[in-house]
Amino acid sequence: MKVANVTFHGIGNTGTDVCAEERDVWLREAQFNAVLEVIRGRVGVCITVDDGNASDMEIVAPALRERNMGASFFVPVGLLGQSGYMSKSDVRQLAEAGFVIGSHGMKHLDWRKLNDDDLRCEVHDSRQILEQMIGRSVREASCPFGSYDLRVLRFLKQAGYRRVYTSDRGSASRQAWLQARNTISAWDDPVSVEKMLSKGPLSPDLIMCRIKTAIKRLR
Repeated sequence: MKVANVTFHGIGNTGTDVCAEERDVWLREAQFNAVLEVIRGRVGVCITVDDGNASDMEIVAPALRERNMGASFFVPVGLLGQSGYMSKSDVRQLAEAGFVIGSHGMKHLDWRKLNDDDLRCEVHDSRQILEQMIGRSVREASCPFGSYDLRVLRFLKQAGYRRVYTSDRGSASRQAWLQARNTISAWDDPVSVEKMLSKGPLSPDLIMCRIKTAIKRLR
């Protein structure tokens, strides 16, 4: 069975803590709620939330609970407690509420650019810290910036993750280890999200995505 994974980042007011790059994936609260209504009740759509922003606890989780929707939250553990990010207590509360908690590394770095020691810290140590924090196994990770290559995938496998999320767009087999995702951006609306989720596997842009993904896995 195929699944369409959608990714949210920050929601609400951007403030001074949000860099220019992140503003492209930052949604207004009303915009976020409108997109949730498109996804709500739709079979084969899974929600993921990256970056550990404070809005995950303040806006995203309450909106999901109100609609009885689940999600996986991927947090950079080294940034928890800093301005604009969730606290460790917030992450524990999300886990206790039944949401999946996954690793987004330590400091939200591009894993392809790191040496082996730093990469091991990002993918291995972050998982151990998260597991101690929430008191349960952490089985999922998402790649910051969607950046990965064969070396990164090898480290993720060695760290024991059972599922890894990218930003490659398109659908994925529900059982696949590597999961493509579709980022919801600042210029998306219910119409564009509906169109994205309705695309067939033979649409030209998704075929191109699969080609690019295959190249990334070989480099």
